Amino acid sequence: MGRPRLTVNRDNFGKIYTYIRENIYNNDMTIKFDWPETISICNKLPYAVPDFLSIQFMPSDPKQCEALQAWCDKWLNAKSNSREWNKIKDAIRAKRKRKADKEAGISKQPLSVEPYAHTLATYIAEYEKITVSEVLEKYLEPIYRKHEEKSRRKSK
Repeated sequence: MGRPRLTVNRDNFGKIYTYIRENIYNNDMTIKFDWPETISICNKLPYAVPDFLSIQFMPSDPKQCEALQAWCDKWLNAKSNSREWNKIKDAIRAKRKRKADKEAGISKQPLSVEPYAHTLATYIAEYEKITVSEVLEKYLEPIYRKHEEKSRRKSK
């Protein structure tokens, strides 16, 4: 049996609401129309945005949780675990993991990569159901070990 479906509740309302808001608006609060790169409802934005704006940021209000869930079900096909809904779940999971890592004293190193490299690593991660970090470790470690061995032989 799989994991239960993610539903909007008072604990994750803020994360889901913020993620959607950040994907609807640019920094200057103009509506993004390049959503296919983030969440692919671009052609529905004129209808989805007013619905979203009617939801008040009140995580402790069960009616607002229900309204946000209904918005996600309608515009992101949350009930059928669409690609868009899975992106939100992944973002929440990643945020939760970063918080737990920080509390455990585990530090992560930022890494800037070109968009194509990111696309490749992300595709492999999704295909193999692992993180991008695990992709880098899995495929780069053998190369690193090989070069490390060559260096050791040269220094002898």
